[in-house]
Amino acid sequence: MTLVSSEFQTVRTEDAQKLHEDNTDAATPRLHPSDILSPSDILSDSATVSFDYNSKGVLTGFHIDAQTHKYGRVVEAYNFSWPSGEVRSATLYYIEEAFEAITTPETAARGLEMLDDAKEKGLIHVRSDNVLEVDQFPEYKEQIESLSTREALEYIFAERGITMEEWGGENRTIEKLIVELKNRETRLMQDEDGVYLYTMVSRVDLFHLTENGEELHLEELSQKLYHGHVDDFTERQREGLSVSLGEKLHPDESSLDGCKRALLEELKIDTHVPLYNHVVTASVEERSSDYPSPNLRHKKLLHTMMGWLSAEQYQKFYTEKDEDKEAIYGWRAVA
Repeated sequence: MTLVSSEFQTVRTEDAQKLHEDNTDAATPRLHPSDILSPSDILSDSATVSFDYNSKGVLTGFHIDAQTHKYGRVVEAYNFSWPSGEVRSATLYYIEEAFEAITTPETAARGLEMLDDAKEKGLIHVRSDNVLEVDQFPEYKEQIESLSTREALEYIFAERGITMEEWGGENRTIEKLIVELKNRETRLMQDEDGVYLYTMVSRVDLFHLTENGEELHLEELSQKLYHGHVDDFTERQREGLSVSLGEKLHPDESSLDGCKRALLEELKIDTHVPLYNHVVTASVEERSSDYPSPNLRHKKLLHTMMGWLSAEQYQKFYTEKDEDKEAIYGWRAVA
């Protein structure tokens, strides 16, 4: 499909004129999802497309949540760059084809490329969703406050010599970091020594006493890290981990609630586990183990509790699965 001519006069101008007959308030076409796509097109196994409207019912933008083998997971929010007129109409017709591609598994990656093309042509733009604490970086505030979170991260990293060459694979990705920042599980901050990540973690150390009196300690034995497909993964053994479970604390979540969430999410245990011996420690990694890079430290505040699993809660192995990781937990005898 030809996007638009340089004068924007060749793309369905009659339809565009019809859509803009009521132009007294410079309103945009009052379109609804059903005017562009049927519900079966909007939702699919590969992506979700949702639409945003202002108080007048005018379509202002859209959200994309797509999973592709080529790009991994892509979550973005876009606004239209033109509030009214033929260019706006041409944009709608063009991205209709992109939506259809995105919501079809075989062509989802192509649909994302079409959106990138529309963005490069200035027809749409990524909504500024910067969740960084901009005031933490007053020297860059003017440059980053209108950027997306990813663009702001990349700007700060470039200025501070923080590279992402070792990210991905067994380590985290910038997409993972953005999710943690959006969920406020991790913060990006700075002090006199430079830039650092700050995370609060709730940890649970679990034990079980067998019928013959043997004391067992639960440990994470191995992980499979998926790279966009179940057949494409990296497997690693988890030797020497001192604590059974750990979860990043959500905002306003207590350390006890974080421990209970770890039991539920990682072991599927929703019955009561007595927890005690709450210990709080601070750690500083001069080189972040989650996001290894020169000049990026990681400060963590660790809340650790202990607990014993009953015979009813005991399993030889536990498996935790999510969209990009599978973890296996098992028991080792306490020396």
